[in-house]
Amino acid sequence: MSYPKRTFLYGVNSKGDNAVLIESLTSYIIRLSEAHVVNLCDLLSYAVAPLLNKDYLINSANRGGNRFYDGAHSLNGFGKNSKDMIECLSILTGQECLEDLTLEPFSKFFGSRYLVRKNMAWCPKCLGCNLYYPLIWSLSSYTICTTHLVQLQEKCTACNKPIPFLHRNSRVGICPYCKNSHFGLNNNENIQIKDIYISKDLEKLFKYVRNGHLFNDQTTMQTNFQEIINSRFAGTTNHFAKYIGISKTTMWDWCKGKSRPSLKQVLEISFKLGVSCLELYNKIEINKIKELGVTGGNSQRKEKREKIVICKDKVKNYLSKIEDQIETYQPITNIAKELNCSTKYLYTNFSEYCKRISFNNRRIKENIEKERTKEILVLIKEQFIKETVNGIPTRNKIEEKLQMPCLFKNRTFKDYYFELCLNHGFLS
Repeated sequence: MSYPKRTFLYGVNSKGDNAVLIESLTSYIIRLSEAHVVNLCDLLSYAVAPLLNKDYLINSANRGGNRFYDGAHSLNGFGKNSKDMIECLSILTGQECLEDLTLEPFSKFFGSRYLVRKNMAWCPKCLGCNLYYPLIWSLSSYTICTTHLVQLQEKCTACNKPIPFLHRNSRVGICPYCKNSHFGLNNNENIQIKDIYISKDLEKLFKYVRNGHLFNDQTTMQTNFQEIINSRFAGTTNHFAKYIGISKTTMWDWCKGKSRPSLKQVLEISFKLGVSCLELYNKIEINKIKELGVTGGNSQRKEKREKIVICKDKVKNYLSKIEDQIETYQPITNIAKELNCSTKYLYTNFSEYCKRISFNNRRIKENIEKERTKEILVLIKEQFIKETVNGIPTRNKIEEKLQMPCLFKNRTFKDYYFELCLNHGFLS
């Protein structure tokens, strides 16, 4: 009879047979500590840290600190931290395929930016039934439980604190701060159709990848964007970029393959176009966009503005009058509006006038600032002398009385305060 190889820790099986609700790695670590009846901090300090041999984790175990716990959300994503933890836990427990508890299978299709939320979110009803945290809950774009149609809870209802993915006292369904239970509470406020659509779309994406399907190469999305631009936006990239709410430069980079959209951006685009994000990663059918009512209104080119003819002599005379008003502040932008032209036109054709007017504006502005500074210095001195009756006048007290918060962040006022303290014998 053959026996399985002995491991340092009991090999807890991961939860979630459903491809959509597979357990997250941080949830697995919490349940691993519960299975061994130890605090999570002890599990990390005496089992995980020595094997990982990471300075920051060893220092955290020996001296305290939250560096590891603050960055624990990255364990559910993909990258070196996630891979190192998977390898470590596989050795300790003998469990294989722990990478399925992370977003590693998705790493080739979108970046890690804004992918995983910083703190936990959960459906109280699902948590009460299943006693684990599914990986999909850790995605920042997944905000609605589609089973119970409730918004995921993001803070403890008792102490109103966000719950980190890992905490020294982490337990499934229990707040590590106030020990309040997170089971069975409903939160169905402010549910939007868009949030439901995106959450369901994410579930389709999870199911597709978890069932072993692969996307086409990364150039497919570039081709899809170009087809959408050509067929629905008259070949104008700027119109498509404006429709989905991004800059033209970003859209150009996507179409040329210089960068790729994040998962959150892909989900936003799929919602606006009325198609699944799976179709953006695969070959899209343009006809589906038409059926769902995306109109070509944005593709209509703007009518050219009527060209305005400006008399240069008139502009010159106007600028000359402005220049003579040496005590009046006149920004070039305001002058351009008055003349119904652009500032570029003025600087190109009347650069000397513009330079002299701008110089005069700076002089006026500096004089106003100097006068204001003098007034404030007088107020500071007066209030300083008033406060000497009660002892040393503090900066906070002077700011409060003058109703000028952050006054002494200004270097001039701060130096003047210390000068007053020195003159009145409060500083030696």
